[in-house]
Amino acid sequence: MRAFFSAEQLVIEGAASVGLAVLLAQKLDVSGQNVVLVVTGRNINSQQFLSIINKEGISNRWVENETSKDEPVSHHLP
Repeated sequence: MRAFFSAEQLVIEGAASVGLAVLLAQKLDVSGQNVVLVVTGRNINSQQFLSIINKEGISNRWVENETSKDEPVSHHLP
């Protein structure tokens, strides 16, 4: 959830972030493949969302650099 919000300014529910979490944790070998991640859902209230993304100890390692809100961010997995 935090990765989508930090990089793309998207508010998504927890279930919608599972696909990206799998890719970031390198649970699937997708090297050399084109990968499409379909993200759906915004079924979370603002208090829950803010509580989750503001938790201490959650890494921002996936945010490679600062970008404009108008620029899409491309994430390249190792």
